[in-house]
Amino acid sequence: MTMDFVNKIMNVAFPPAGLLFLSFIAPPYYFSKYICSVFRRFTSENVRGKVVLVTGASSGIGE
Repeated sequence: MTMDFVNKIMNVAFPPAGLLFLSFIAPPYYFSKYICSVFRRFTSENVRGKVVLVTGASSGIGE
């Protein structure tokens, strides 16, 4: 009986709380990811003299 009550409370309270939480967390998170991706586009890492492992390529390497 008490578990049914707890489940009903959780079913009513958690979805709005989760949406409210995500509405405050998601925008800054995605904005920071966007800024990082823009920053990475204009900066490149110099790999001259380093070992680079290329994965996922089935053909076209070295042609």
